[in-house]
Amino acid sequence: MENRLKKIRQEIDKVDDELIARLTHRMQLARKLGKLKAENHLPIHDPEREEFIINRLSKAAGDYLTKDHLRKIYKTIFTIAQDIEYQESNASVIGVENSSKDPRPKTQ
Repeated sequence: MENRLKKIRQEIDKVDDELIARLTHRMQLARKLGKLKAENHLPIHDPEREEFIINRLSKAAGDYLTKDHLRKIYKTIFTIAQDIEYQESNASVIGVENSSKDPRPKTQ
């Protein structure tokens, strides 16, 4: 039993390593997206896009992750990505007045 437990935990560790690598890549893309949105005066927050992503992923998630699970996971991912996009958009725009104000909708 101990050996099987250890082996499963090692597999989970590998998956966690892969997740971190993929999330890091996603955030690098968010930084690029923030710059592009700033240059084109586009809003950072896009609820329609978020819903599209949840719907798309729920079709691929199988039986282990429900749409509610995906919403919980991706709420955090979207929030972090938006933080990065805002940082990049503020850094990209020179002379922005009140750049320290955060126009994002407040989440509870």
